[in-house]
Amino acid sequence: GMRFAVRGAFILTITAEALAPFVWPGAVTDFTWLGLIVTAIFVWAVMELFKLSTSLLFATLALTILDAASALFELYSRIGPWDIYMHIFGGAIIAAAAMQIILRAIKRGGVAVVRRRTAFVIAITYFFTATVGFLYELLEYVVDKIQYGHPKSLVSAYDSIEDQVFNVLGTTLVLGAYYLWTDWRTKTKRPESR
Repeated sequence: GMRFAVRGAFILTITAEALAPFVWPGAVTDFTWLGLIVTAIFVWAVMELFKLSTSLLFATLALTILDAASALFELYSRIGPWDIYMHIFGGAIIAAAAMQIILRAIKRGGVAVVRRRTAFVIAITYFFTATVGFLYELLEYVVDKIQYGHPKSLVSAYDSIEDQVFNVLGTTLVLGAYYLWTDWRTKTKRPESR
C-alpha cells in the first residue's frame, strides 16, 4: 500500500541524487550531492528502523525531496529565510519521530515513567532533536570538507547555531500542538457508559 509507495519514492529519490552529478555535472547546488544522498539514506533508515508511522514516513519523504530540490534550485541562497523554514519543518519532523518512539516505549513498558511523564517526554524530545540537529550540522561540515576541502558558504558557526534554534522552534510547535490536542481530547471525551 502506501508504505510500499513511499519506500519506492525514497529509492527513486536516492537514485536520482546519486545519478544527478553524472547526468547534470554542471548543476550548481547550495549543498553537495553527497550530503543530499547521505541525508536521504539516513532519514529513510531511521524511519524504517524505528517503524514510524506511514504518515510520518510520507512527511519525511516530502521534506527530503524538498530539501534536494531547494539545494538544486538554490533556494537556500536565493530566499533569505528558506533555511529557517526548512529547519523549522525538519525540527518538527524530528520531534514527531522522537515522540512516536518515546510514547511507544512508554506504552509498551520499555520505559517506566512513574511521575512527570509529560516533562520526561518533552525533555527527551528536545534532547533527541538537538542531538540529531548537531549530527546533521557535523555531517554537513564533514561532507563539505571531503568534497571541497573547505566548508561551503552556508556552513558557519553562526549558521549552525541558528539552524539549531529553528530545529528547537519546530520541536516546540510539535510539542505544543500535541499537548494542546491531548488536553482538548481529554476534556471532550465522553465518559463511558456502564
